[in-house]
Amino acid sequence: MDDIIAVHAYQALDLAIVASVIQNDLNDLLAFADAIIALDS
Repeated sequence: MDDIIAVHAYQALDLAIVASVIQNDLNDLLAFADAIIALDS
C-alpha cells in the first residue's frame, strides 16, 4: 500500500515540475511579446 502512495507522490511531483516549467515558459513568452509590442510602438 505504501508503494502505491509513493508512486502517486512521485507522479504529483513530476506534474508540479512540468507545470512550473510551463509557467516559466509562458512568462518568458509574455515578456518577449511585450518587448516586441514596445519596439513596434
